[in-house]
Amino acid sequence: MVQVNVQALMEITIETARAFAKNKKQGTIVNISSAAGFFSYPTFSVYAATKAFVNSFSKAMDSELKLRGIRILTVCPGQID
Repeated sequence: MVQVNVQALMEITIETARAFAKNKKQGTIVNISSAAGFFSYPTFSVYAATKAFVNSFSKAMDSELKLRGIRILTVCPGQID
């Protein structure tokens, strides 16, 4: 779960941002998180922690890149059927 929700998301986000910057393009990267990233969930601790990473990483990257016209948005859906 950490490899998919943390490592892969981080690598894809960074490489996409690099491609935008290299080609002098503006754009938006959308990362998928979860409402679980804002809470502690017993028995779902690793999942919640990985989603907290997505939220924090995306927010920091957005701050770093917004002056270049590259935005990072995070979607945080709640529980669904």
